[in-house]
Amino acid sequence: MAYNRSGFSAAYAAALFALCFALSACAAATTGAKTDKAAYPCASISPEQYGRCGCAPIVSDTIDMLAASKLPENAKISVEECISGSNFVGFNISHYKFGNIEADLNNCVSKRVVLDDQVIAVLAGVVERITDQSAGMNERMCNWNKCVYGPHALCAGVVQTDTSVKVILENGNELRDEYNRVVNAHKAPYTEAEFARLGRLIEVVRGVDQDNGHVYYFGGEMMRALGRAEEAKGLYYKYIEVSETEAHSLKKANTSFLSCYDNPKGVCRQRTGWVHHLLANYFYDKWKAEKNAAEKAGFAANALKQARLALEFYPSGFEQFTDTNVIIKQITK
Repeated sequence: MAYNRSGFSAAYAAALFALCFALSACAAATTGAKTDKAAYPCASISPEQYGRCGCAPIVSDTIDMLAASKLPENAKISVEECISGSNFVGFNISHYKFGNIEADLNNCVSKRVVLDDQVIAVLAGVVERITDQSAGMNERMCNWNKCVYGPHALCAGVVQTDTSVKVILENGNELRDEYNRVVNAHKAPYTEAEFARLGRLIEVVRGVDQDNGHVYYFGGEMMRALGRAEEAKGLYYKYIEVSETEAHSLKKANTSFLSCYDNPKGVCRQRTGWVHHLLANYFYDKWKAEKNAAEKAGFAANALKQARLALEFYPSGFEQFTDTNVIIKQITK
């Protein structure tokens, strides 16, 4: 494949064509018509108009960077494919990182070539181009989100539309029902295949809001059910980051779990307390098993912190696993 600064390669043009096919917002910008994925696919416009989609300027920047890199040709092609089409979001459930573009891109490329230090360094540069939020870049970042995740995708400075809110509220209840269906069918262990539909529902919500509490919470619960505690922990912390934007009001809200499904951001008081409780149990179990004094003290501090935070949101605490109040008593006695 030829790389040059004067134009796109044929393979790149084809991949970009496929990337924009699902993006009705691009066509809406061209036609002035309402956003409608079926009626105004981006593929209906000419290659000269790709710039209006917002995809081309960002992706072409990365192509230029690839051309200047010293990557082997097969690695360049792999990176180009992963940033240019449906491969970018078509990950197996094992690789879900929910909104983490760098992890998603690394996973995509790793399926094609070995991720040595040189490839990883180039990918980090690609991600920096894509996610640059400096002055003047927000619009391009929003356009990129729309190109990758669909026409209703959200990003910094973008107001939630009626459509995106509706999608989140409808699928929030579906997420709860599907998760409960799987875990209530039988005791652990569970398989990835059993959570396939839950994973697809998570992707639907992520498609309109990559930084949504439902995405991180149900992603974490799924990883926990699959016995992947470290991945669950990372997603729980991402949920907490989202909930912190509403922490002050959450502490004054009612403690019904149903509040989460009335909030388009997918956060609520009880859920936030529950996530802190789960993290408290994670660190408490580490504390009990650890022999090294310094490590043990660190786990104790984290377990105590998370347990106290759980009580701030849900004062009675939770009885599941090790009771929240028991964790505090055991560590402080």
